[in-house]
Formats: sequence, C-alpha cells, structure tokens
Amino acid sequence: MFNNIKEKRIFEKIVDEIKNAIETDRLKPGDKLPSETELAKIFGVSRVAVREALRVLEIY
Repeated sequence: MFNNIKEKRIFEKIVDEIKNAIETDRLKPGDKLPSETELAKIFGVSRVAVREALRVLEIY
C-alpha cells in the first residue's frame, strides 16, 4: 500500500555532497580533498563515515 521510506545513511549524504561539489565545479580535477579528519570536522561526522564515503567515490 505504501512505499518504504528509507533515510539515507550518513556516508551516502557525504557522497552526495562531494559529487555535488564536483558537478558544480567547486572541486576541479587535480584539487585535493581535505584530510579525513578535516572532512569529518567539516561534515560533523565520524572519520569512519568519511572513509566509507571515500570508498564509494573511488568506485565511480
């Protein structure tokens, strides 16, 4: 009757943010990302979530 509502996991939101930065040219080829620790502070998440996001992005 109803569709299942699935909240995105934290690492998926980080992936979306980084992909959006690439698509809107805020990140360009050759730009370096901040360290895992710095990204964790920027996003307000754990380094584990950042690591998982980076692993997903490596696949793309």
